[in-house]
Amino acid sequence: MRGDEGRVRILESIRWKYLRRLEIFLEPRTFETSAMRAVVDGVEKVAGKIEMELFAFWSENPGRDLLQAFMASTLIRNLRLKVAMTLEQILTLLRSADLSRLHRIELWAQGFNSFKVDAILENLQHATNLSRLYLYSANITEEQKGRMTAKGVSLFR
Repeated sequence: MRGDEGRVRILESIRWKYLRRLEIFLEPRTFETSAMRAVVDGVEKVAGKIEMELFAFWSENPGRDLLQAFMASTLIRNLRLKVAMTLEQILTLLRSADLSRLHRIELWAQGFNSFKVDAILENLQHATNLSRLYLYSANITEEQKGRMTAKGVSLFR
């Protein structure tokens, strides 16, 4: 979706009830909010929650409230977000989502220390199907890896 706003209209035409995989890669400052708004509007039109195998969103600024609204309307198995967020934004996102179906999560966590990693791990306790957690560029301790391994979750940096 580089320089063509018309590509956002593709998102508006999706039959969300049947969609299982969606990957959106956006260049910085190119329709992030309008793309995410189209996604949220689409899933909110469907009765019940949308079940997706994969949702990936790579962008500088998707509109945090829109991302949260999307997560609240879906059941996702594999979540990949390369979005710069604060710890509070990640925790709000995790609290708004139904984590029961999540199998794999990938989050951009550049500069997060072990205390922030602990906060994320604490908020994933209800993700009972989780088996892989990627916190890219975070400072993860061996103790944290061991604790997650004991729960059946592989923790990666």
